Order: sequence, then structure tokens, then C-alpha cells
Amino acid sequence: MLFEFAAVAGHPPMCTFVPYTQNAGACTFINELENNDPEFNIFPNPFNTSITILGNSTEKAEGTIVIYNALGSILFDSKLKGISIVINTDNLSQGVYFVKIQTKQGIKIKKVVKE
Repeated sequence: MLFEFAAVAGHPPMCTFVPYTQNAGACTFINELENNDPEFNIFPNPFNTSITILGNSTEKAEGTIVIYNALGSILFDSKLKGISIVINTDNLSQGVYFVKIQTKQGIKIKKVVKE
């Protein structure tokens, strides 16, 4: 289950359910399921002053990275060009955030926590 957040100036944040369907045979193990999400690791989680986003491929990824707060407000928005990026998070308060990575391969949304 994925949720996509959007915020428009002057309007309350909106949360949209994005259905995700996976077909699997009766004998398919969970680690065998195919998925079109881009392959990235986000660490450390929980984090303090920065987070690193690292692609699981040697190919450079192109796309966007957006960080939302729990209300759906966009706090960080940047282009992704390469296999890794370090994001300074000094300006973020302690709390829960969502990192959305969108590439040609698909969209990945991961919850992260700032201590």
C-alpha cells in the first residue's frame, strides 16, 4: 500500500491512496516477488544531521527526490543524477518524514525518522 502526498499553497495537504498489485504464484516466496520500484537504500534510519540515498545499481539514476513531513508539506525537492546523494537535514525537526524517489523505473516511498 502506497500513499502519495501533495500540497498546494493555500490549500490543506492531500493524501492519495495509490493501489499496488502484485501477481504471484502459489509457491512464490516473498523475496522472489518482482517489483518496479527503483532500488535504493536510505540510511541511517533513524538519522540526525544527514541521510544518504544510495542506488543498488552501478548505473546512474535520473529522477527526483522529495522529502515530505507527516502533513504532506514538501520540505526538500531535488533532482537525482547519479548513484548516491547525501542530504543535509539540520533544518528538519525531530519527527517522521517520507522520502519519495521517482525514476523511470518507478516510485519508492520510505518512512524515515529524525531523532
